[in-house]
Amino acid sequence: MKTKQKDQVKDSSWIDEKIRICQEFRKDLRIRVDEPLQGSANTNSGNTNRTFFRNSSYVTEITGLIEILISRFQTIIEAISCDQPVDAKKFDSYARETAHLYIQLYSWLPMALTMHNILLHDGKVIEYFIVLIGQLIEEEAESCNKHYKQLQTCSRFARTCSME
Repeated sequence: MKTKQKDQVKDSSWIDEKIRICQEFRKDLRIRVDEPLQGSANTNSGNTNRTFFRNSSYVTEITGLIEILISRFQTIIEAISCDQPVDAKKFDSYARETAHLYIQLYSWLPMALTMHNILLHDGKVIEYFIVLIGQLIEEEAESCNKHYKQLQTCSRFARTCSME
């Protein structure tokens, strides 16, 4: 993919390019990117992330993104997803360097809000938040679902016993 210019972002060819990229990911890497799923938001999951970053050179080929930027995003996502303490100052410095690199390379493409929040604000979140960010991610929450179901069953059982 050739580097896009600012006026191309609003052009319909940009949408065609996104569709082409999603189709190539699906065909070659067998991952579905940014597709709606019944019962949840979309297909962007941990498995999609792992496959995406494991094949960073191929992703560079498909998307035209610079591989060092993809590698830096992988490091940042791993840092905020881990359940170990992260040095907030080092994270903030690394994330801000990544933001500057993104702006240098892709100044014509506005930074997504989520990317902005992670790169420019998560350092402060890590510094001041009591719970580790990795403990708040979706996979961690989903691992607790079995406990919630057990609690619901116990609660139902307790109600049944009290009615007898």
